[in-house]
Amino acid sequence: MGLPSDNLHGYEQGQLLNKVDNIKTKMYYLIHGTLDDNVHYQQSLLLAKVLEQKDILFRQQTYTDEDHGIAQSRAHLYHSLENFLDECYEAS
Repeated sequence: MGLPSDNLHGYEQGQLLNKVDNIKTKMYYLIHGTLDDNVHYQQSLLLAKVLEQKDILFRQQTYTDEDHGIAQSRAHLYHSLENFLDECYEAS
């Protein structure tokens, strides 16, 4: 993507914080590892804050000391995702 100074339009298009109203009626699960260096944990916290301010319900799971791949807690991640998807299908 380059830098915002070189690709401002691309950064604006990719800014999820401006699009959260689109998920107001959806079930949403925010999962993040605290050591993720691809998408910094601070970004998840900003998203959670915006969701809370807009009264959008969501589930959040943090994996302490995990990077982008969440390798050490993979079994827990899969069980959590399975549970969430079961709830999604029960709700529909």
